[in-house]
Formats: sequence, C-alpha cells, structure tokens
Amino acid sequence: MQSNIKMIFIATFLLLAVIFILIHNRLIKKRNAVSYAAGGVDVQLKKRHDLIPNIIASVERFFRHEEKLLNGIVSMRTQAMTTSDEEMKYKTESTISQLLDTLRVSIEAYPELKSQENVMQLQKSLNEVEVEISAARRAYNSRVLDLNNAVQVFPNSIIAALSNIQSAAMFEAPLAEKKEINVKDHFEA
Repeated sequence: MQSNIKMIFIATFLLLAVIFILIHNRLIKKRNAVSYAAGGVDVQLKKRHDLIPNIIASVERFFRHEEKLLNGIVSMRTQAMTTSDEEMKYKTESTISQLLDTLRVSIEAYPELKSQENVMQLQKSLNEVEVEISAARRAYNSRVLDLNNAVQVFPNSIIAALSNIQSAAMFEAPLAEKKEINVKDHFEA
C-alpha cells in the first residue's frame, strides 16, 4: 500500500512537471514570436529610415519655405533610431508617418517636383514601405494577442508568473490616425 502511494505521488509529480515544461515552452515560443514580429517591424522602419535622406535631398531645393517640416522629419528619424524605449520608438515612428503624409501633400502642390522621375520613384518606394510597415505591425499585433491570451489564461498565468513571462503591448495608432476622414476635404470645390 505504501509503495502504491509513492508511485501515485511520483506519477503525479512527473505529470505536473511535464505539464509545466510543455506550457513553459509554449509560452517561450510565443514570446519569441513577438520578438520576431517586432524585428519585422524594425526591418521595415529601417527601410523607411534609409529612404528619408534621399527624399529630403530630392525635395529640399523646392522646399526652402518648408524647412521646419524637413527638419522635423530628420529630427524624428534620428530620435527613432537612437531610442531604446520601444514605446517611445513607436510613438516617434507614428510622428514620422504623419510628417511624411504632410510632405506627400506638399509635393502634390509642386507640379515641377511631381514631374521629376527620382522624386516620383522615391515617393513610390515610400508608399510601398508604408504598406509593408502596416503589414508588419498587423503581424506583430497578432503575435502579441497570442502571447497575451496564453499568459493570461489559467493555468498558464501561474507558469508565466513563475517564469517572469509578461504580456506585451500592442501597437496602437495615434489619435490623429484614428480620426474620421472627411472626404470632401480632399476634393476642390
């Protein structure tokens, strides 16, 4: 009888250990998937950062009176590339997106600038990168959702707490990008 109790105790302990290991490994894989997706966002942001100097160089002779806008883009780019705080980096990248949108609108006002092949090619490349950034952010948010769900459900939450595996923050669009668009503003009266 005593040996049966020992065997039940050992079997229960081994079963709990295997469950702990399986859940822990699954949580680690999900955390790594979030890191991988964040790296994908960073790759796209790096592409954009590499394009910015070329765009600035191509348009700055036309934009003498838009110097504040161009300096703002360069300043935000530098800040985004040097910060180690992920939340601050994503906020800065959102500001860059807004400034680049303003630059695109400004380019539209200059027919001689729009007719230059290199400016149009850079603008096309920038648009493609922006689409890729958007896709990378969606992939990142998907991975964060998987991780957060796994970390917050029982019994995973206990193992996550013991392993110091925490929920991650989703990428959220800034309020300016969430505003409703008035289509009438984009057409001439």
